[in-house]
Amino acid sequence: MNVLDFLLVNSTAYSALKFYNLFLPAIIGGGIGGTSTAHFLIDLFGRKNIDIDIYEANKIGGRLATAKVGDFEYETGGSVIHTSNKYMEDLISTLGLRKRSHCSSQENFGLYDGSKFVFMESDWSWVTMIKLAWRYGFSLSKITDNIDTMLSRFARIYELQANHKTFTTVHDMLHAMDPSFPAMMKKTTFNGFVRDGISPKIIDELVMASLLCNYGQDTNVHQFVGSVSMAAVQGSLFSVSGGNKGVAEKVISHHKLNVIHSKVLKVIYEKDVHRFGVNYVGSGKESSTKDYDFVVLAAPLTHDLSKLQCLNLPDGAKKCSQRGTYHRTVSTIVEGKVNSNFFESMKEDELPVDILLTNKSVFFRSFSRIKPVSTNNSGSCGPPVYKVFSPKPLTDQELKVLFKEIKSVQVSDWLAYPEYDEAFAADNFVLYDRFYYLNAIESAASAMEMSAISAKNIALLVHASWTKAKPVEHLNNGRLKDEFR
Repeated sequence: MNVLDFLLVNSTAYSALKFYNLFLPAIIGGGIGGTSTAHFLIDLFGRKNIDIDIYEANKIGGRLATAKVGDFEYETGGSVIHTSNKYMEDLISTLGLRKRSHCSSQENFGLYDGSKFVFMESDWSWVTMIKLAWRYGFSLSKITDNIDTMLSRFARIYELQANHKTFTTVHDMLHAMDPSFPAMMKKTTFNGFVRDGISPKIIDELVMASLLCNYGQDTNVHQFVGSVSMAAVQGSLFSVSGGNKGVAEKVISHHKLNVIHSKVLKVIYEKDVHRFGVNYVGSGKESSTKDYDFVVLAAPLTHDLSKLQCLNLPDGAKKCSQRGTYHRTVSTIVEGKVNSNFFESMKEDELPVDILLTNKSVFFRSFSRIKPVSTNNSGSCGPPVYKVFSPKPLTDQELKVLFKEIKSVQVSDWLAYPEYDEAFAADNFVLYDRFYYLNAIESAASAMEMSAISAKNIALLVHASWTKAKPVEHLNNGRLKDEFR
């Protein structure tokens, strides 16, 4: 087929769909952000009024992924969800998913500085509280109150979005939650918490440990992402039975969405008709182009992950220019026995379930015994399996230092979240009229709920733009009037 024939066929297909007044958006990226955007768009427009294509070059779920060890699967990417995460809770309920039932063993954590445990949680909560108070004093209540206040203010986004409030920039969204939030992106976590009256010992130990585990970075990240990290430490957490990737997968099957398993190369603005061509290449290595009313980019625009070209946009090169880099985190899943001599010669069954590092010079960032995403028919939680986060792949010697016996090793090498510092600029959700950037939210913090909030905002922006361009009373001779209200 020559270029002229292809353009004619593509234009004809687009026109046929437009004849039925179908709204045609493309979503580039099939992770939790892209699939959540599709869910919210269908909620706003109605399923029969919209025809969504999701482009995903790899697996649906993106950074939500699992690794198989024997008969069991284990989370390698985003592992936990906070109970205050309204959109994730709602998605799980709407899609008929279940929260993961935990095995009977009690979880506890320890803070390890590379040579010794500086703190270990007790099996008795009252003993843990005494130990925490003894080590950290009254400052502990200050950081608890600080994070509780932050979460309370953060939750205002749900009321704003329920009232269809939209935001074109991350700065404006944060400011609407609370005027103090944008300023938190202009100072380091260490300096910000010190100014809030938090003791350096808590920052150097508890806050540092949470950041090394959750983001692989230290307290030089900006304070907003540091606060999000601490919220995950002191809150109640859960995960999805079968794996958190199931949320993205279930959105696809629940709404019967069309997934195009291809890599997007270009987004081409067609000025005369005010629509976008998405140019992509599949396994056949031949490129194709499809036309859309709107495009949502739900993938990073960073130097290390994006080669997307934006053509024919005013200042297109600038709008789609790569910004920043992602931080490398390696997740190593090991079935084996711990070398207890490394951890103060403790017995394996005496070790904390989660060992969090307070020292970034150690070759790993956290060490945890993990549970499978689901049990087998007998209710078994499987053999001893551990997840080690590290800034680079573990060498054979490093594995031997941590384990005295190894049955299997699985490695996931992630570019998982942005490199943060206090100079990290808040990004824009709008790249151009009808062209949106979901991952802009990661300039504030990277988390499943943050992606879902960005997805809701973009769905609202799309809906507001489309209904303004196509007044409700004129759509499909008025037959869609009630559904668009």
